[in-house]
Amino acid sequence: VRTIVSGFGEKAGVIVDTDTGATATAHDYRRAFGTRWSKLVMPAVLKRLMRHKDIQTTMKFYVGQEADDIADELYRAVGAKLGATGQKNTVSSEY
Repeated sequence: VRTIVSGFGEKAGVIVDTDTGATATAHDYRRAFGTRWSKLVMPAVLKRLMRHKDIQTTMKFYVGQEADDIADELYRAVGAKLGATGQKNTVSSEY
């Protein structure tokens, strides 16, 4: 199955590493699934969706990533009004 799914990424031209030209694998699709769902469901639900044995795995790879997104969204919404310095967060955004 892994070979077939990787073939989909290759045929579709889904590039995951521009330096090497590597195309999407089954694991890349799995991570994308987890990342998208992490913004929509509670960690315990995501743990079950991802079939993780331990909630710490879910927390480590998916839940913590939201912090940068939230920080950028808050800055876009109210940063200038609060006198923010305009320093960039780890995720790029317009200032």
